[in-house]
Amino acid sequence: MSFKPADFFLGVVNFLGDLVPGGILVFILLFNRDSRIWSEFTAWHSAQWFAFGVAAYTVGQLLLAVSEFFNGTVDRVSSWLNPCFYRKLVEAEASFRAFSKLGFPPPDSECTMQGRASCFHSALAWVRLRNSSAAAEIDHGMADYKLLRCLLVILPISMWVSRPHLCWIFAEFVGWICTYIAFLRMYNWARYFAFDYALQIERLPGKVSPSASGLPAEGGRQDEA
Repeated sequence: MSFKPADFFLGVVNFLGDLVPGGILVFILLFNRDSRIWSEFTAWHSAQWFAFGVAAYTVGQLLLAVSEFFNGTVDRVSSWLNPCFYRKLVEAEASFRAFSKLGFPPPDSECTMQGRASCFHSALAWVRLRNSSAAAEIDHGMADYKLLRCLLVILPISMWVSRPHLCWIFAEFVGWICTYIAFLRMYNWARYFAFDYALQIERLPGKVSPSASGLPAEGGRQDEA
């Protein structure tokens, strides 16, 4: 079976979470005022743009892996910075664990980052199988927080490469703090929506029919959008 470009599906999470931050970092690393590569980028051929896209996507994947460290800081900082919302998040997670019976450790215990992430992705999978519209909204939140998380790695690299003036370094440091707070907010909202949507769908009378959730009827088949 021959491959067609249309077969390559690039969703919002891949675009904002992989391609965009990867493209930003590739641009920063290769940008040089004396380089003809960037002075003539408007005249690039298709092969050059394709190579840039492949490099951006690959670097974006590496950024996602490196920046995953920041996920482990969210719970501790959130419990101090926004304790009211963090309690709501913990309660929603506990309620999801209760009805899903997946055996995750309680959120108030000494659990690992991987354990909390597994619970979040299980809730997302639960929603995705029952309501595609709700899952799409969570995906948008995931795309936002992944983009912001990658920027937390890109900003220090940008300062190291460009060696800016002291005032600019201070401005980028303030920008890094604001980016971290924005990442923390979006990451928590994505988790909360996953747990809350799972709970709301579970409480619906008669649950959700296949036609309402985007799932194929029994015996039928529906390709993933």
